[in-house]
Amino acid sequence: MDGLSAAASIWSLVQATGALIKYFNAAKSAPKDMSNIQRELSILNSLLITLINLKFHFENSETSREWNSVIRTLGVEHGPFAECADTMAQLNEKVSSKKGFRAIATWAFIKDDVHEMLDKIARLKTTINLILSADQLKLSNLMFTQVKELGSKLNNDQGREMVREALNWISSLNFRTQQARHKSLMDQHTGDWFLHSQEFGSWLEQPSQTLFCPGIPGAGKTMMAATVVNYIENNVLNASASTNLAYIFCDYKSEEEQSVDQLLGCLLQQLIQSNHELAGPLIALHEAHAERKSFPSADEIAGILQAVISKHTDVYIVVDAIDECPQKNRKRRRLLSALQNLQVKTDVLHLLVTSRLSPDVAEAFKDAPTIEVEAHTDDVRRYVRGRFEDFKARLNDDWQAKVEAAVINSTRGM
Repeated sequence: MDGLSAAASIWSLVQATGALIKYFNAAKSAPKDMSNIQRELSILNSLLITLINLKFHFENSETSREWNSVIRTLGVEHGPFAECADTMAQLNEKVSSKKGFRAIATWAFIKDDVHEMLDKIARLKTTINLILSADQLKLSNLMFTQVKELGSKLNNDQGREMVREALNWISSLNFRTQQARHKSLMDQHTGDWFLHSQEFGSWLEQPSQTLFCPGIPGAGKTMMAATVVNYIENNVLNASASTNLAYIFCDYKSEEEQSVDQLLGCLLQQLIQSNHELAGPLIALHEAHAERKSFPSADEIAGILQAVISKHTDVYIVVDAIDECPQKNRKRRRLLSALQNLQVKTDVLHLLVTSRLSPDVAEAFKDAPTIEVEAHTDDVRRYVRGRFEDFKARLNDDWQAKVEAAVINSTRGM
């Protein structure tokens, strides 16, 4: 399949899925199972549109031949495009028969038929994503090359504006203010027991390492995550230009804002903010979605993250309170899977995660090195003594000692 045939095939699939989506939209009395098919079709349609936008993005450039080879992988005989066309034809035949909209409302093929259709569409989505993931490093290099070509035609001001727009677009989250607030509460030696541990040292030094940090409520997990971020910023990043850091603080109170795509987008945003030369894949993604005013899926963003991370020798990602990422709609599972997949595919990602003792999170990190976060006596003592300085009329030494002992005793087991 040549490039032109590939584009035509993708476009015909876009039209087929779009027509079915409109058909389901018109049938307001469609049963719940049908809405599931409609939702899956919408996701597939978005993925196909992204493919064709990327196809045209690389058209007439030095990288068009390489990109066409990626597309041809999907267009082989009996491949994903062919199966997609067959599935759309079967579905169209079922819902647009003589019964018209009534066919949707009654859906004579019962649940087994619905499940079969859902399985087929899900397989198509997975196959396309897997092929794109397999070609992601090649695709990322194409994108970086494409931006270099574009950069040669733009002046510096235009280039910076493109980067700024893409960064603002990919995520509205900002955890830097929160990190600054945590940093203001730190003592010079806060978390020394953690930072000097063998497990933390191994995590810092060995690529593709995970460090799981569980703890009960109030144990200081968020402050420890902030301490790790501060340590890396001050002691690791300056050692190498090919080292980078990104972090997120999950919060159940911000459930709506902290979607999986926004959280992954924020990680991508931070990595590129540290080095604008890495903005190529993001700019390409932005341009692909700008014309139709859409936003990329979490899978698309994860693919760009993989491309950017692969340009480093070490990338540190700190995720605080992943247990506060809700299980609704498999949101927590999707975030965990995305992060762990990135680690497997890049071999340079150091991942640190804090969490309450949640069974599903513990299962996800059952094989990872673990440091349990607790209210360490030295940290509590320094915190209490620091608060004594806030009193204008100082307590006498005896009372200070009593208060200090009482607070330390009350935090044991936290």
